[in-house]
Amino acid sequence: FSISLTSMLYNAARLVRPTLGSIARAHLRSLRPYVVPAGGPEREVYQACKALLQAIKDGDWQKYEELVAPDCTAIEPETMGQIVHGLPFHKHYFDIPAGENGPRTNITMCDVDVKVSGEMGMITYNRLGQADFKSSLAQETRVWQQRGGPGMSKWVQIHFHKSVVG
Repeated sequence: FSISLTSMLYNAARLVRPTLGSIARAHLRSLRPYVVPAGGPEREVYQACKALLQAIKDGDWQKYEELVAPDCTAIEPETMGQIVHGLPFHKHYFDIPAGENGPRTNITMCDVDVKVSGEMGMITYNRLGQADFKSSLAQETRVWQQRGGPGMSKWVQIHFHKSVVG
């Protein structure tokens, strides 16, 4: 009896492994890194978002103001569930003095997806933040619009949504 039970368990495990393996492979494929397009509007939206995150990290209000529409809306934990309109709410955070030797920080965009349709673009990603030895994760969606006249158009953020994970 013990031999047939062992044999049965061994055969059952062999049957399950391919299923689990195929699920794991499919999951790993979904985590593949975002490949930035060589050109086109998807790349422009991606680059605009990277520049915006750098401005936030650097506390560069002037660059932030260039990349965000004055009529931008935002929903994020800092707004306590309210939809904030315009830039004054965000300006407050840029006005807070940075520490003399503040923590070393890094921002990594993970699981990036960019979609563009005409003059509208949307980027979604997981924002992995590191400050010294502490990490944080937020899921962000930013909506961008191409604004300006011929030869003067640029992408500006018109809406932002952030959810903190964990």
